[in-house]
Amino acid sequence: METFIEIINSTFYDFKTHTSNNSTELTDYEEIAAITDGDFYFARSYRSNDRGLNKHNNDLIMRFLSKERDSNEVSNEEIVKIKNILNIRDRESLGYSSLNDVFLEYWRADLDIIPM
Repeated sequence: METFIEIINSTFYDFKTHTSNNSTELTDYEEIAAITDGDFYFARSYRSNDRGLNKHNNDLIMRFLSKERDSNEVSNEEIVKIKNILNIRDRESLGYSSLNDVFLEYWRADLDIIPM
């Protein structure tokens, strides 16, 4: 729970929804929902389509890493590189904007900064 609170405190925006599987690591889901004032949803077991965006993002990440590779051996530098590549990638669901573009748009709006 402490790690989750650290994550919450280090982000710019509120968590509005949470989606989890039914595993035991989130037995404190009611506390998480109370802390974030967000709704909590549970995916059904063995239904990957309940967590479609999660599966899609995992598939994108796996384009950079082979299945045979031990994930503990992936360096922080590699993780940052993959994250940056995926965050500047245009997405159809965002009107062919990147995640970075959308983030900056909302950030500028919050700070009343004139768009570039």
